[in-house]
Amino acid sequence: MDILGDSIAALSPDELSAEHKVLAEFANLTNSQVYEHIFSQRMMLPKRNVASLHSASDILGTDSCELMLPTLHEALQTELFNTKDSPEFHLLDIGASSGEIIDWCLAKELEKNIQLNRQNIIHVVEPNLILLKAYQQKICEFPHLNQGIVYNGRVQDYLVNHHHFDDFETPLPLTPLDFINGLHVINYLLPSSFYARSLADMAVLLLTGQLSNVNERRFDTKLLDNVLRQLKEAALTPVGMNEKKRFGLTRCMRGGEMVWKVDFPLIISIIRKEKVHM
Repeated sequence: MDILGDSIAALSPDELSAEHKVLAEFANLTNSQVYEHIFSQRMMLPKRNVASLHSASDILGTDSCELMLPTLHEALQTELFNTKDSPEFHLLDIGASSGEIIDWCLAKELEKNIQLNRQNIIHVVEPNLILLKAYQQKICEFPHLNQGIVYNGRVQDYLVNHHHFDDFETPLPLTPLDFINGLHVINYLLPSSFYARSLADMAVLLLTGQLSNVNERRFDTKLLDNVLRQLKEAALTPVGMNEKKRFGLTRCMRGGEMVWKVDFPLIISIIRKEKVHM
C-alpha cells in the first residue's frame, strides 16, 4: 500500500479484496448475528501469531479491555473486602459477552472467597444468545463460580418487563447485589481505540452502538455501506499538517503489523455500591 502520511493514493488490492469479503459476509445476516460478528470476529480478534486469547493484551481489535482491567480489579478487590462478612457474593454482569472477563479478572479475584467459605454467584444479562451460552460455559469451568439468574436480552427490557408483568419468567435476584459490571452501560466514557487490518473491517467495528435492536430481523447492509464509504473517503483525502482525518482515522503498528486505527470512546461501566437492588 502506498501510504502518504495517513492517506492512501488508492485502495490496494488487499483493501478491495477485504471489502468484497466483508460485504459478502454481512449480506444475509440477522441483527443478532451481526452483533456476534462485531464482537467475536472483529473486536476480540487475536493479534498476529496469537492462536487464542490468554490476556487482554492479545486482542487486536480494541485496547479497551487493557485500559479497563486495572480499574475493574481494584473496584472488585475493594468490594470483596467491604462485604467479606456476608455468606454470598452476588455479581451482575450486564452485556456480559462471551466470558473472557472471567478468565482475565473475575475468576482470580473471586477465588479469595474460597477460604471464607463464601459462595460466588454470577447473574448474567446478555442480548446475544451465542455469547450468552459461551459465558455460561465459562462459568462452569470454575468450581468456585456459580450461575445465578440468566437473562437473554437487554437490561432495559429485563427491568421494564418486571415493572409491567408480575409473572415475567426470569426473576429478579432475591438478595441485594454486591457488584455490577457493565461493559456497555453508560456510566463514564473511557477513551479507547479500534484497530483493523482493513477499512472494511474497521467499518464493521464502527457499527458498535448503531444496532438499535439485537433481533432476528435481516440486517440492513446500507448501514455498513454508508460507514465504509465514509471511511474510504477519509482514507483517500489528504489533510494538512497537524490536522486529523475524519473519525481520527490513522495508521499505526499493533501486534507487529501495520493496521488502521480509530479513536473511539467505547462505553463501559463499572458500578460499585454498598447495596444494589434491581
